[in-house]
Amino acid sequence: MLGAIFVVHGYLKLFSRSYGPAQFRKYLAGEKVPFPTQTGLAIGVLEFAAGFCLLAGVYARVAAALLAIHVLLALVIVAPKKGFTKLPDGTGWEYELLLLVALLTILLSAPAPYASNLLLGR
Repeated sequence: MLGAIFVVHGYLKLFSRSYGPAQFRKYLAGEKVPFPTQTGLAIGVLEFAAGFCLLAGVYARVAAALLAIHVLLALVIVAPKKGFTKLPDGTGWEYELLLLVALLTILLSAPAPYASNLLLGR
């Protein structure tokens, strides 16, 4: 499920007509994120590709580590301007915190016995 969340978020940032690269760049620029065009593309690709890795169980711990760094940076750069909960105004950082905890759980746990990269001998 965690992988699916990141695949969808990455897809929206890369390909969506209503919330695609231009809108995400504007959002990042408004948050004072450096190099918003390049950063937006990198975030979209990371979320999309690493989400697929989590879904497939291929290099899941590497994908979780990269996504955890991304979410931690989002918490440090964007979240301080928001409150903890999304109520009542739709902003807040509790969702990002939950994603970070889930990613850290994957990162710190042992690989599953049937993880794809283990089955491939890697």
